[in-house]
Amino acid sequence: MCGLSRCNDIRNSTPQDAAHLNLSSQNWDMNLVTLSACSPGSSENLFSCPYERRSATTGNVVARGAVTVQRSGNGCTQPAVYNPQTGICEPPPSQCESKKDQSTTWSMLRPDLNGLGPIEHGCEAGCRIALGTSQCAPVSEGATTGVCWGVGTFTGAQCAPVSEGATTGVCWGVGTFTGAECQPGDNPTGGTPPTDPTDPTDPTDPPPECGPDHTWSGTTCVPNEPEECDPSTGEVCPPDDGDGEDGDGEDGDGDGE
Repeated sequence: MCGLSRCNDIRNSTPQDAAHLNLSSQNWDMNLVTLSACSPGSSENLFSCPYERRSATTGNVVARGAVTVQRSGNGCTQPAVYNPQTGICEPPPSQCESKKDQSTTWSMLRPDLNGLGPIEHGCEAGCRIALGTSQCAPVSEGATTGVCWGVGTFTGAQCAPVSEGATTGVCWGVGTFTGAECQPGDNPTGGTPPTDPTDPTDPTDPPPECGPDHTWSGTTCVPNEPEECDPSTGEVCPPDDGDGEDGDGEDGDGDGE
């Protein structure tokens, strides 16, 4: 980027940087100059950058105008992509942005039977999801640990494990102070990365471990079906209950002569 009137082979990464260079070359005190966001000009390579100049003594605006800058070159250093609305090479949109507002199933193991508690978000494949409504149950009959599952919505934000190889995750964003002090039992919102063993896009995710004689159904741990004994394989089968059907014999009637 360079100003149309002054370039001098100096390259700038943004139209605003080029406009700043152009104005400062006029020996202006740039502390008194306010540059606004640049917008596309009359052609795809031109950008117009409005400015205001104030008096050093009164602080009043003494001049308004716009600097026209020109883009030269036709590419960005990969993986950046060119944004024609801003004239800037920007990082490519993340896969999470394209998933925003899409629904997704999730499941999450819990260390107790108290449900999700304050957890409102999870992390799936590097993308943050709002958990939405959910159900929770023990992982197996009599267990003291639980599992929760439901249908959530991708927020469009990214998330990541707390450290390399970790099984827990961390999400980030912008929140708002409520004006109240924290109360006992308050916890920061967040969650552990849910595993979805039914997700065909990530078949390597292992299912949760269930207790003895239980199997993961895709949403919860369920008791195993009883297996039939097959003596033909050499398996020793327990005896049957010995109950048989009663047989009925017909009465014979005979007449003697």
